[in-house]
Amino acid sequence: MKPTPDLNGIVNASGFILQIALKNAVEESRGRHQFDIEAIEHPWKAGDQIGFIDLILGRGTMRVVCECKRSRDANWVFAVERGALDGSRARLHWTRFDKTRLFDGWFDFVLTRAAPESQFCMIRGGGENDSPLLERIASQLVTSIESLAAEETSLRLIGDTRDAHRVYIPVIVTTARLWLYRFATRDIEIATGEVTNAEYEEVQSILFRKALTAPSEPEPGGDVDEMPHRAFRRQSREQERTVLIVNAVSFVAQLDAWSEGIVERNSPLPSDWQ
Repeated sequence: MKPTPDLNGIVNASGFILQIALKNAVEESRGRHQFDIEAIEHPWKAGDQIGFIDLILGRGTMRVVCECKRSRDANWVFAVERGALDGSRARLHWTRFDKTRLFDGWFDFVLTRAAPESQFCMIRGGGENDSPLLERIASQLVTSIESLAAEETSLRLIGDTRDAHRVYIPVIVTTARLWLYRFATRDIEIATGEVTNAEYEEVQSILFRKALTAPSEPEPGGDVDEMPHRAFRRQSREQERTVLIVNAVSFVAQLDAWSEGIVERNSPLPSDWQ
């Protein structure tokens, strides 16, 4: 009789175990934050790209779209200039469907809960050398959100304006520890590219904001006489997307913090929102 193989290593290395744990944690705490599980392992397709969204939560107009990353003994380090204030702006995807057409785009909403903001991440830790860079993971998550929004829109009936608005917030939930690398620009040695006197601070969440999409047609905002160099700068800003990075242990606490809403009531809204 053959000995039973040790299967724990195979199971524990699978990312779906984290998804199941998060799903159960959300369901058990629903009475506090009122988020529902809309889908788990939801397929998406955009051109030649295909994949699965790990977890989708919903409440009202909001969709929290989650990518779960299990990283053993990993540390994700985010560079933040010393003295920088926490950010509350998040460039998120939104849609509105009226009786005849769809309005959508990316817009800077104001969040109810601020967090440190960074555009640079350094990933270190066991098993991370072969993993995609955070930019690649975040970019694919952003693409999956646009696919999800298109799918939700396709389910609407012409003339039916009920449940017409959506805001999608991309979240990467990870078992990695999250660190801020606080530095002062005056302490950067140009000759070596190294920093002295840096400080480290562990956090539970961070706003990762970066140009994560390929160039496309500029969004409305310029005028007909806009100089090309100004149009380029504007388009570069418009390619920015915000992805929230959350430590898995603190994920439910993040939902609890959103119990009264994710976006501020007085936040600016897209011009076509109403």
